[in-house]
Amino acid sequence: MKPLHVVILTSLLAGCSSAHRDYEWHFIQGKIRIVPPVTRNLGPPAIGDGGTLQVHINDAVGKEFIIFIDHRIESPTPGAIYLNAYPGEGNSIRVLDERSFKQKVGDFDYHLSEPSAPLNRRPPSQSPASPEVRTPDSLRTPLSGGCG
Repeated sequence: MKPLHVVILTSLLAGCSSAHRDYEWHFIQGKIRIVPPVTRNLGPPAIGDGGTLQVHINDAVGKEFIIFIDHRIESPTPGAIYLNAYPGEGNSIRVLDERSFKQKVGDFDYHLSEPSAPLNRRPPSQSPASPEVRTPDSLRTPLSGGCG
């Protein structure tokens, strides 16, 4: 009878440990649990406060969440991620571990005005002096070899 108890106990422990490992992929903060993969739903892309993004998602178990990415003008928390409500509202929850959130749930911030996302990746010496559009034809050098 003892070997049977060992087998049952081992099976129970193995089941518990594999279930625990599954939670490693969930985003958990307080009572909020988002189970990846998530599906992005259609919704308003930005709010007229400077561009705060509002993203509606459903997680793998069908629970719906609203994510707000703070791009308010003169925001004290630019780029911060909030759940449930607009930043600063009473029931909004700021994501504390943004890196973990982005790895597990996704990075939905396509806003380009943040310092972490430069508009122009070229070094300043290669940037055009004027905002005109330069076509490949205007960048070609003359074939005659002239200097000017």
